[in-house]
Amino acid sequence: MRMAAKIWKDLGNARSHGISRGEETITENFLLDVQLAHPAEVSTFQSNKREEAVTGADWEWWLTDGRQWLGLLIQAKILNPRSNLYSAIKHKVAGRPQIDNLINQAALKGIPAFYFFYNHTNLGFSDLSWKCGSFAPQIEQLGCTVADAHAVRPLVRQGGVGIITLDPVTLPLRCLVCCRGHARGPEFSLPERASGIARELISRGDQSIDVGRPTSLRDAPPSYVRELMSASPDERPRVIERLRSEVGRIGSLVVIKQAHEMRDDARGR
Repeated sequence: MRMAAKIWKDLGNARSHGISRGEETITENFLLDVQLAHPAEVSTFQSNKREEAVTGADWEWWLTDGRQWLGLLIQAKILNPRSNLYSAIKHKVAGRPQIDNLINQAALKGIPAFYFFYNHTNLGFSDLSWKCGSFAPQIEQLGCTVADAHAVRPLVRQGGVGIITLDPVTLPLRCLVCCRGHARGPEFSLPERASGIARELISRGDQSIDVGRPTSLRDAPPSYVRELMSASPDERPRVIERLRSEVGRIGSLVVIKQAHEMRDDARGR
């Protein structure tokens, strides 16, 4: 995925020039790049960034092929290139771990709680693993990796907050939207692929924990997603504030539709 490679490159360039880049900047650039690259398939609804601290969620994603839907609640963390640690992953809000807020809010919505990790490191595949089953190893694709929050939480509690410690529970972002190896369905649609990867990431955590069935595909998104999608770009800020009690306090809500040509390619046509 081009976005992950761009994050890797941008963080590397910033590091070489002594420039600091934060999670919020990378996330905003990510949102803009995705929106500009896929203007017909992506709809972005941005709210007050300060509200994200309440739930611990930067984004809420809804992936669809027009028939099925999968939601994800996402928190982003950036790697400290010197220590190779995610220094802010133990952040607390009003004395409560941010990761607990993220997991609880996702449970209320009935969707998976995910981490997106923004990375650039001098480590190589001798220290890190390539677990994608669909594409050849590319270190730049580790610019953004993903993990299920239930798999991350016990490692964080044990003191594991680094890229090496969390490596066993992560996959490249590319797997979430492109890999077909874990999809369950005849068409390998975008939501089917993402649902399969979500199940795989959940399986990398503590199997004694019952996280329910948050990866189940839906026939329709929540009502607030439908209402937001019917609003014009100028109306979106007002609508998202009116729907605040339903949306929750997140940074942005993003709807990603599968393009027809993507669906045909996934079928092997």
